[in-house]
Amino acid sequence: MNTARKRLRLFYAAGPGDVLGTFTHWSLGRDDPSQVSMTYSGMFFDVVQRLDAEALAVAWQPGRRDRDTRGRITVINRPVRWADAGGIRWHLGQIAFGLGMLARAVRFRAAAAVISGGTHWFIAALFPLFGIKLITSLHTLFWGKYENRGRVARTVAALNRTCFARAAATNLCASEEIVEQINEMTRAGARPTVCFVPTYRREVFDAIQPPDHTAAPFRVLYAGRVEPEKGIDDLVDIAARLEADAPDRFAFDVCGTGSALDRARAGAPSNVAFHGHADRPTMQQMFSRSHAVIVPTRRDCPEGFNQVVVESILAGRPVITSPVCPALSLVEPAAEVVEPDNTDRYLEAIVRLADDAAHYESRRAACAQLAERFYDESAGWAAALTDALHTLGLTEQTHAPLATSTT
Repeated sequence: MNTARKRLRLFYAAGPGDVLGTFTHWSLGRDDPSQVSMTYSGMFFDVVQRLDAEALAVAWQPGRRDRDTRGRITVINRPVRWADAGGIRWHLGQIAFGLGMLARAVRFRAAAAVISGGTHWFIAALFPLFGIKLITSLHTLFWGKYENRGRVARTVAALNRTCFARAAATNLCASEEIVEQINEMTRAGARPTVCFVPTYRREVFDAIQPPDHTAAPFRVLYAGRVEPEKGIDDLVDIAARLEADAPDRFAFDVCGTGSALDRARAGAPSNVAFHGHADRPTMQQMFSRSHAVIVPTRRDCPEGFNQVVVESILAGRPVITSPVCPALSLVEPAAEVVEPDNTDRYLEAIVRLADDAAHYESRRAACAQLAERFYDESAGWAAALTDALHTLGLTEQTHAPLATSTT
């Protein structure tokens, strides 16, 4: 009788980014240079390789329909229909895309599905009905921490309760705030939840030069999506006020793209420079020339973590942000903590870091003390996923140190 164990088959709903690009770099044995952190899709491919599994990954980067197969891993990109629409059409697009992912996973004969989005969670709850163990990978809040939810949002949350109370075998969460919202939805009856932190290569940040507090102007870096809810309008307002009060004393660098980029660029004062999307080498240069990093996310943004907060302290720069960003709880000694949406407080924090060298140094010194956990792969997403697969009986042993690319 043949007692050989079947090869594990994993389905992964990866996200809206350039997963096919990451896959190409991964297949060549290197990290995706467009990102500062180790990407989640890259870590997924590492897990698949290490477990000698087969995998089908689906991404939904807008504007492209293509696929790539290398070895036992296939990556498909299919945009979500009506992703930019409002109202009922957006919800219908999410439902249709989720049902399409379910059909693909069933045809693939997946033993487990790792779902990070692309649909409503009550659609993801259908996967176990077809014998597919569900692992959710949660990177954003379900609603903003300070948001007054409307009837539609409350209805969706009620429908999603089934996913986290009964359907999901494990919930992998980017922050404790996500866990709290799951517990609120399920009345503390959620399936097992595991928190992870983003993972970084030490050598990426070793290449960044230490800050020189005496250098002028005092440079503040903004990195991320250029959107109103991310605080880009507040940043432009702060920069304009500082330019009027202290010309040539402060400078701001904005790295990123988004729907508000053209408007922000048109309305920004001369002390703001826009650099567009910045790959890893460019971000290393931007960090090297900066004194501090600002993350002015607004109350209405359902921020699940915000990795720029962590990247700031790994680069040895104090970060100016608010409790809207859950990552703050992990780096608070190195942060200037301000009230959300309060441009006066953000401005005051920038000026204090520039004026008070001793205070600046105290925040900068705290960065090194906080960095180690983000270089520890055992605290990261790949380790959490591997442990979840083992707990579900899909692998024979717990994970050893992951064999990941280093170039």
